[in-house]
Amino acid sequence: MPEPDSIRSLQNRANAHESWARTADRAARTAPGRAAFNARFPNENAKKAYFLRLAARSAKVRRDRAAAELRELAAQAAGAADAIELDGAR
Repeated sequence: MPEPDSIRSLQNRANAHESWARTADRAARTAPGRAAFNARFPNENAKKAYFLRLAARSAKVRRDRAAAELRELAAQAAGAADAIELDGAR
């Protein structure tokens, strides 16, 4: 029987921490990934533009999420107000 995702996730996180604990030179271990990421950009301005666009998308998602939460709260408040109004009419 397969393990639940939550247990597998905890085991994977523990394994990752153990692996990093055995790593003597963290910068050397991550150098290939950093080099591959930086190779995507022809210059520093292209890299800055990438991160500015990423920040703008993140801000939009946060703003949209907050607006949705406010709409949900407003709907709940309206429903509660309607329930109170109906109870008071009796």
